[in-house]
Amino acid sequence: MSKRRISPDASPRAGRAWRLAGIVLPLALVIAACGGGAAEPADGETIQLRYSGIFGKDAGLQRQLDWYMDEVEERTDGRVEFERFYDSSLLGATDTLAGLVEGRAETAYMVPAYAPADMPLWNASFVPVAGTNAESVTRSQAEMNQSNEAFQQELENAGIKMLVFNVVPSITSVWAPDPITGVEQLDGMSVRSLGYLSQALELRGVNPVVLEAPETYESIQRGVVDGAGGFAIDVLTDQGLHEVAPWGLYMGFGEWVGAGFAMSVEEWEALPADIQEIMLEVTDDFYDEAIKIAEDAEASACDAVLEAGGGVTTLPDDQVQAWVDDIGDSLWEAWRSDAASSGASEEDIASVEEDYRALNEQFAAESTYTPGAETCVERTELP
Repeated sequence: MSKRRISPDASPRAGRAWRLAGIVLPLALVIAACGGGAAEPADGETIQLRYSGIFGKDAGLQRQLDWYMDEVEERTDGRVEFERFYDSSLLGATDTLAGLVEGRAETAYMVPAYAPADMPLWNASFVPVAGTNAESVTRSQAEMNQSNEAFQQELENAGIKMLVFNVVPSITSVWAPDPITGVEQLDGMSVRSLGYLSQALELRGVNPVVLEAPETYESIQRGVVDGAGGFAIDVLTDQGLHEVAPWGLYMGFGEWVGAGFAMSVEEWEALPADIQEIMLEVTDDFYDEAIKIAEDAEASACDAVLEAGGGVTTLPDDQVQAWVDDIGDSLWEAWRSDAASSGASEEDIASVEEDYRALNEQFAAESTYTPGAETCVERTELP
């Protein structure tokens, strides 16, 4: 079986054209001579797709996407192969969208918060929705990808096709060197944060600090910040942050996050129809498997946190409810304003918000998933 790769010496666009030409040109010439239509890859050719991820291969989120890629390779009998780049070794988080569109990678782990001007509607997933969990947030986005026209059009305009959305364990948390058991302890803390979580933390006297994930360990170690927010427990342990911040506060006022496996629209449309069909079949099977991987990753991460002398705590119910009441609709108002500033229409903003909130309510009611953070709370012993 012969393979076609993008030439490492060529520009991204030139490399892509060379690779596709190598696959389809001989058959294209035959079809053209016969007056036929679109060409298909020649028999025996392997379609190689570069994948860019920001996590190590052992991180739970990455294991979910590796399952997807493994299944595609297996079900296509090796006609598709993924060349996998982990730990931002090909594209950094903020370079991912541009890298896909420019042809520096064909597939990637995608987070809308790293390109908010291009995907303001998808960034609704970064607004905490009370009563939700990782499963409901994920399934809601997957359904939006199938049924909400504004959501679909935004992704198409950005130049990407989302094939699956990650089941991300709770990131509604703050990790610190010492346990946090009351909201008063948050007052005055400097915490690495992102998205609309920052606005929620400010309501309790926290000073949110913008830091890239790789900078967080040293920043806590040196006292630049007092803690870290926005880390799922399995990502926390994958990056070793539990060594300097082994105590997590699970805030419990709703889940939020958007992330998944993206492919360049141009590359997707260049695939043979039968390959596309197989990849979509794997998409259908992904979510049940991803939940299992997430649950396993959360349990293992809790083990690591406990072994480091830490654990996970929660706030008293009355403090959580007071926080939810104070947040009110303010985070949705902030998202609406941001989306409008990025050019989204009032109609599209309303459509996405209405569908996303309704779907979360539906899927949360149906979910049997228990957040790993809650399970870890039960296993935690305070000093």
